[in-house]
Amino acid sequence: LEHLKQDIREFSKFKKEFNVKVKKLSDEAMNVIERCVEAQMGVETFNKARMEIERSHKVYLKKYEIYHQRSMELDEELENLKIKRAGDLAKAAKYAVELEALKQSIEQNTKYLKDYDERKGKLLALNFDAFGAEIEQEKQQQDNNKDDK
Repeated sequence: LEHLKQDIREFSKFKKEFNVKVKKLSDEAMNVIERCVEAQMGVETFNKARMEIERSHKVYLKKYEIYHQRSMELDEELENLKIKRAGDLAKAAKYAVELEALKQSIEQNTKYLKDYDERKGKLLALNFDAFGAEIEQEKQQQDNNKDDK
């Protein structure tokens, strides 16, 4: 992009130099035409036409300068938007990776919980077989205590 901007600056410089040369050649041509026209038509009409050409050229240059300035502003705005877009895409990619990691973490934790519940069930079954009567009595006693309150 820097090379493109440099090329645009160099082209602008070339265009200015080119316009100067064209103006010089145009002036020379106008002098030749002026001498020829003086013989064919009135000097006053020719001068009016020449002044109109110069005025039109000045208007063109003013409008071109406005165009060129706006073009540079829009190029800069476009560059800023591209930078913002690249940043947004980077954030989106980062969030996608984080989301995937969280999904995998949830899946792994769900497996751990399932495994835990299975082991807990097995341990309770073993304890119930060994101490079934005691546990059952304690549960009934706790239930009775709750009912009394």
